[in-house]
Amino acid sequence: MAERAPCILQLLVALRPGGAERLALNILEQGKGRFRGLVAGLYYPPGELAGMAQALGLPSVALRAETLSRLAGVYELLTLLRREKVTLLHIQAAYLLPYALPAAWLARVPIVYTEHASHSLTIMPKLRLFTRCAAPFVRHIVCVSRQLADFFQTMGIAASRLTVIPNGVNLTDFTPDGGVQALPWPDTSGKKPFVFGTVGRLTGAKDHAVLLRAFALISGRHPRARLLLVGDGELRRETEALVHELNMADKVCLAGACTNIPARLRAMDVFALSSKREGMPMAVLEAMACGLPVISTDVGDIASLNNAGPHIHLVPAEDVPALAGAMERMLIDRQYRELLGAKGRQYVLKHYGSRAMAEKYIRLYGANGGMQ
Repeated sequence: MAERAPCILQLLVALRPGGAERLALNILEQGKGRFRGLVAGLYYPPGELAGMAQALGLPSVALRAETLSRLAGVYELLTLLRREKVTLLHIQAAYLLPYALPAAWLARVPIVYTEHASHSLTIMPKLRLFTRCAAPFVRHIVCVSRQLADFFQTMGIAASRLTVIPNGVNLTDFTPDGGVQALPWPDTSGKKPFVFGTVGRLTGAKDHAVLLRAFALISGRHPRARLLLVGDGELRRETEALVHELNMADKVCLAGACTNIPARLRAMDVFALSSKREGMPMAVLEAMACGLPVISTDVGDIASLNNAGPHIHLVPAEDVPALAGAMERMLIDRQYRELLGAKGRQYVLKHYGSRAMAEKYIRLYGANGGMQ
């Protein structure tokens, strides 16, 4: 009987679309033919990511940790590791370590751990302490930016245990060419709406309220301006209420969760990120790959995208007038936005392709026992 191929399990907090989640799928897609890929979410129910995995021919499992005791959640994960004969467990957040570490130890499966942002570790001392204590039992830690790797070293984790692998974009899907999602605003005036947009879960970290208030400052002077919010989350009701409070229901669309992100991006004229905190957001890189000019708050490692020249327009976090000013400049200065869009796309093509990123992870898997 033929020996089964190695199995890499990508463990996520939940099967919902997001930057870390798309990264996990990219790696598994690139690894087809070299290992079996499986994606699991610790929390039930499964979200749209299950459908995205299915479209790539990848099996997915939604675990039920939120309804179980910690011990029972560990046992559920252990059962999955043994049943699928997983050869390496790749986790995408520190939150997962308390479940992953004991289950992987009992199953004798090595762990690779990728961290995307330092915020949770900064504000949660117990999680930071657990992560530092867990580090010797994890085969390797991957940081998506140099800034994040420096943060881990301040936690007392040796540089030899850290590797920086920047996030990568699927450059086949994220391109200016291809299908465009229909817009919810009819073109009745003979002038196409000018669409600002963003992609991200409706959470406090993404600070959609600042984006809405900035848009409100300019929308009265620019009747063509529209705002498209792609994503869902726990703050949807509050976001809808603010849209109505600002009297912008006819100009703002909350599109909800979406699996065809490229088509949504291609419907936008400018991408705007208003986050209070980030690492290196996939949404920004994907927008750049689609040729969109990008406005972003200067948080996390996003400023490094301008190291080799201006590729995005940066504004301070939580600064409504600054964001509004950047949006207005984009709207009225066609030459500026076309320049940023073109330069940003070329920069992502050169430095942030998912194929090169996935190959680095696959080599890391091999070096840490996952391809045996």
